[in-house]
Amino acid sequence: MSSTADWQAVLLDLLNTTPVIDGQAVDQLADMAAARAWLRAHAAGRGEDVDAVRTLRDDLQRVVRMDADASVLRRYLSEVHQVPDIGPDGVDWSLDADWPARVVLAWANWRGTCRADCGRVPTTSAGCSSSTARAPGRPAGAR
Repeated sequence: MSSTADWQAVLLDLLNTTPVIDGQAVDQLADMAAARAWLRAHAAGRGEDVDAVRTLRDDLQRVVRMDADASVLRRYLSEVHQVPDIGPDGVDWSLDADWPARVVLAWANWRGTCRADCGRVPTTSAGCSSSTARAPGRPAGAR
């Protein structure tokens, strides 16, 4: 697993895998080959379960759209650990987390940073500063 991935970009790309085109939601992860290619391009290992990633995306979209409480994401964080390593300069910490957990942590960080900056839920990778920003899957002007 790549710890150097831009997890907020992965999060936003995942949230946006169901664009509305001509009034119809299109699931860009519906085709197994396309989904596997998408996962490889987004720091997921070959063993990542496509159905589990779709479920994660659906859970995140429900939370972002405020159709579900954030506690639905708890199950993705059950195996997350901070691992200490003592070296000559002291203790360094590293994150031990799988792909879904890193995406949920990116959401938590993204959401927390934006709320601290402007008090609104973030809707773009640029944060809350855009007056035209909207939640993924929501039409312009929707809140």
